[in-house]
Amino acid sequence: MNPQKTAYRTITTDANPARAIAYAGGINIASDVEPITPGSTIAEFGIEKLMMHAEDIDVYISQRGAMNAGGSMISIPQREGFMAIKAVRNGEILEINEKLISSPTFRYDKGIREIARKLYPDLMDDMSLYGGEALLSRKDYAAMTVMATHTPIFVPSSSHYYEKKT
Repeated sequence: MNPQKTAYRTITTDANPARAIAYAGGINIASDVEPITPGSTIAEFGIEKLMMHAEDIDVYISQRGAMNAGGSMISIPQREGFMAIKAVRNGEILEINEKLISSPTFRYDKGIREIARKLYPDLMDDMSLYGGEALLSRKDYAAMTVMATHTPIFVPSSSHYYEKKT
């Protein structure tokens, strides 16, 4: 595969996902990009730039959804040269549903929290609250399991999600 055939894109600093990264305490390595067209929040970010920052990337974030094909936790490491990226090599890939961070919805804070959980897992998934002899509820056990495995939260990806009881 020729890496030049794939146009890698990122978000501009004024895009909602960029704000979510900043609110979560992250630093976007693509802070100097220009939009592909005036007013767009999408920017080109070539493979050369990506590789220039390969050792600076602690977490690789990819949006998934109708507007963002992005990459998955499986496909990103398979891309030619991507194992040179520290985050990819270390398995620190966050595949986040675009509905959480791309739109100004009530779920935006959940997207910020998911990014923060990936950036600061020891702080955000602190289970010291569950120490001691207290009995755990199913809800507590589920929360502990999500925290212990740093599993992202479920986000409905279908517009038909609320049409049936789930």
